[in-house]
Amino acid sequence: MKLLLSILLTSFFVFADIASMKDIRKEYASIRNDLPDYHITVKNLEGFSAEGGEAIVYKDSDNLVKMIKLSHFGEMGKSAEEYYFENNKLFFIYEVNYNYNAPAYLAQYDEKKTQVTKERFYFIDDSMVRWLNKDHPVEYKSRQFLEKEKSIYDFVRHFLIAMI
Repeated sequence: MKLLLSILLTSFFVFADIASMKDIRKEYASIRNDLPDYHITVKNLEGFSAEGGEAIVYKDSDNLVKMIKLSHFGEMGKSAEEYYFENNKLFFIYEVNYNYNAPAYLAQYDEKKTQVTKERFYFIDDSMVRWLNKDHPVEYKSRQFLEKEKSIYDFVRHFLIAMI
């Protein structure tokens, strides 16, 4: 009986952590599915961008952060970022940037000329393992990759965590 219980508990903890791209996709889908059940806190972002923004923090019933959604606006565009966490560890970021052809208040602004770029960042055990930039992978552990990884973790540690 003790052996069976030990195997079951070990199996649970092995599968509870993010250890593969498959785990990332599964946990992402689970969080997206459970969004209506999370406690939500909305915060204004002052000094973060020229036109302001907001942060929406989603926490589960155990008060653990599951997702932080950032929206910030500028004269020449806006961005939306979603940071996903499991057991207080970052495992995925989805970012969409909108770059306008001109400020929205000018006559030459044309919504059809807005350039949209999407980026995805994947993390396992506090390490970035994949970066899709405009749907193309950035070379793993290249200088650009490592600089972006450091930038992301600095931002998460010094801004996002301090905010919550």
